[in-house]
Amino acid sequence: MIQYRWLGTNGLHLRCAEMNVLVDPFLTRPSAWQVLMNRPATPNLALLQAELPKADMICVTHAHYDHLMDVPALAMQTGAQVLASANACRLLAGAGVPESQLRVARVGERILCRAGWIQVTEAAHPPLIFAPLVNGNLPKRLHSPLRLWDFKMDVDLGFWMHSEGQRLLIGNGIAEQADVIFMAAYCPLPRLEELLRRANPRRVVLIHWDDFTRPLSAPLKSLPGRLLHRDVERFTRVVQAIAPQVEVTRAEAMRWLAV
Repeated sequence: MIQYRWLGTNGLHLRCAEMNVLVDPFLTRPSAWQVLMNRPATPNLALLQAELPKADMICVTHAHYDHLMDVPALAMQTGAQVLASANACRLLAGAGVPESQLRVARVGERILCRAGWIQVTEAAHPPLIFAPLVNGNLPKRLHSPLRLWDFKMDVDLGFWMHSEGQRLLIGNGIAEQADVIFMAAYCPLPRLEELLRRANPRRVVLIHWDDFTRPLSAPLKSLPGRLLHRDVERFTRVVQAIAPQVEVTRAEAMRWLAV
């Protein structure tokens, strides 16, 4: 049986076939003021150790701070292998993660592991007004400590996983057959239609819907939907209009559930 726990934002903790797989683990959640002031990316080590003491593999969809910031500490703390984009791997190496733990993800490649396999897919990140600040090439030299605006996205990836007879899709990359899709409440309509048609899931679990500038210890609040294209209620109606047979649920933070 595969179990999952939503970590808030885009983070997932999956337990399958005696493996602990993390996707975009992010618990530190700097405040909006810290982000605005471009403060150093300082992970909450005590929180990470308490909540995520074990990991065999860490998959990173893209290199924005709310997906990558806590990964260096977790990789060094657990010794996990990290599968991520070229930008993300450079940032991780700059933060001290040994090169031996890093693997640059290539769209289409399939990685075998104890749990089964994980295939890298191409995802579509929503457009951002401030994209020039957080997307693009990294400078030739990275300065330590990394700051929150140093985390720049080159590509957005998804992960299609097969384990214990089930197929899971994380992100909005196109995949053939998935029992459950974990995705943010945003996807261009043509891609969403193709995704639901080809994956034919029984359930869609909405993640990355919460305001990630608030600590996990506080009650979760939704992101401003119109600003960041994540209006959960509207997106749910769109999914159900395309595929009425699909169950759509909003993830609940830090609660273990069966897939």
